[in-house]
Amino acid sequence: MTRFENLKELLEKRNELDWDSWIYCNVEQWNKTPNNTVFYHVSENEALEYDEDSETRNPMFCVEMNIQPFLEFETFNDIIEVSRSKDVQIVIKAINYYREYDTFLE
Repeated sequence: MTRFENLKELLEKRNELDWDSWIYCNVEQWNKTPNNTVFYHVSENEALEYDEDSETRNPMFCVEMNIQPFLEFETFNDIIEVSRSKDVQIVIKAINYYREYDTFLE
């Protein structure tokens, strides 16, 4: 599990990360202040090391850390590529569009 203090840091390191993974965060925090949201990159293998929460079916670290699955990392990268931007505000808009409409903002 790798922690990123904000979206800018995640964007800067994304090419170094395993694509078979998920991005987790506190979604409520994202909805309020996306620029101040902490992100966690967790590979599929890492997630399997944790027991599953019976209520949410997410790995137990989600309950312990008050975070939720946010995006598959490959989808995250696709959103960045389609947006053709590394500008954090544009990426936030593109992510929110994808999360709401399940399609890419072009």
